[in-house]
Amino acid sequence: MPNLSSLFRSHTRFRVVESLPEDFRDPFTEGLNEHAFRAPLGASKERRSGWCVHGQPLTTTFEVNTWLHNHYGLFSLRADQHRVPPKLLKARVQEAVAQWCTEQKRERCPALVKAELRENIEVELLGRTLPAMRTTDVVWNL
Repeated sequence: MPNLSSLFRSHTRFRVVESLPEDFRDPFTEGLNEHAFRAPLGASKERRSGWCVHGQPLTTTFEVNTWLHNHYGLFSLRADQHRVPPKLLKARVQEAVAQWCTEQKRERCPALVKAELRENIEVELLGRTLPAMRTTDVVWNL
């Protein structure tokens, strides 16, 4: 078992008031598996989150010995979100607006056209970006 005091630089403390039932291991394991992190089918701006094994963000299958260490529960909450770098998006939109103005022989691009161009470019870039992954560790003194 890892040294619990070295796991966190800062922490938030919560208190569970209810006492644990005797047979908590199996229902808790099932709950962790039921709410485990699931990767989205496609790229979207939507934030996805779920439980993963502590120190192994790609492992999302739980057994009692993967999360229960002596009288401590140890697991992590993983949250992924796809983000397009804002400067890249801005540059690509400017390029598309300039091209539209040249093709249409107009000086300015209407706001609706610009918004549509931006949305299309963002969807295209989201499909090519990797998600930003963040984990929050949980240590529960059972």
